[in-house]
Amino acid sequence: LGEGSFSSNSMRLLGIKLENVKAPIFVSQGYAVMEDVTAETNGGSVSGGVAMDLKNSVWGGTLSVLSADIEPLFKQAFPNIKGTIRGKGDLKMRVGGETGRMSTVKGGGILVMRKGDVSGFEAVEATRKFTNNKPLRFETIQATATYDGGNITILPGTQAIAPDGDPVYRNVMLDGLINKEKKISMFAMGKVNIRVLNVFLGALQGIINTGMDFKGTIDRTELFQNFLGGMLSGFAKDDFRFVTLNINGTPGSLIFSNVKVDKTVHNSSGKDMIPTSASDPENKDILNKDTRFRLSFEIPVGPGKNKTPSNVEGQVIEQTLENLLKNIDFGN
Repeated sequence: LGEGSFSSNSMRLLGIKLENVKAPIFVSQGYAVMEDVTAETNGGSVSGGVAMDLKNSVWGGTLSVLSADIEPLFKQAFPNIKGTIRGKGDLKMRVGGETGRMSTVKGGGILVMRKGDVSGFEAVEATRKFTNNKPLRFETIQATATYDGGNITILPGTQAIAPDGDPVYRNVMLDGLINKEKKISMFAMGKVNIRVLNVFLGALQGIINTGMDFKGTIDRTELFQNFLGGMLSGFAKDDFRFVTLNINGTPGSLIFSNVKVDKTVHNSSGKDMIPTSASDPENKDILNKDTRFRLSFEIPVGPGKNKTPSNVEGQVIEQTLENLLKNIDFGN
């Protein structure tokens, strides 16, 4: 039986800068526990804990980050990536596994980013001609994922929603798998400016199968001439349509297939305009104007167990993230 504490004014964990770290430590009856861990990172608050079963060599932990500045956090975590993401973000995750065996690690979490923009990535930079040379903006980005021994599953409900009146898109939704060999299998859908689709797919430099009247694959020149140049020529200057496509391949060699564009104008129900996927979530909130997809959950109004942060907004965000995580199967 023993107890102690760890503290640091400044340190780095996996490249991320942490300040004012406080971690009480308890060892008892074959268990080592760090609970009520608190810290600060890039303007946000950090809380969490970790426990280890010393006899069976297994561990598990939770981590919450609220209201952090995404730009420096992203650069610290991924220093070799050229692009930039700005905004405020919240993260909640839990993870566990066997000590010293990364192949056994399982976990998952949810990331929510608010009122920011993305720049520096090749495909995003190609849209600047439609944004008066400004970065690609987002009102919110919500990403929910699980991790299982190297395989990352992006869950249905992961989406980006644009600010009102954005010239590029209204919303984009994504789900699928990135396995341990970095092979991608995803489905994407969204309401986008059809003129931007041409530029965006071209910048990504993938092989595109239209999924319309052609079976197999065609190169980008054929796509622009036979599909985007023809089928899309009837769209107005800034015409937003629902688009669906499959994304496969690897990060350096993406393959786009079954690219479909909804050309029919519906005046009755926004729900009828939405192409479906076998992985679509059962609970959606659909608005006819901008069609937003949201996970269905309740926000508790009672006090949270965690004392950090102390403000009401932070408590609501943290409890909301926790409720979302309860509905995720982490393979435990």
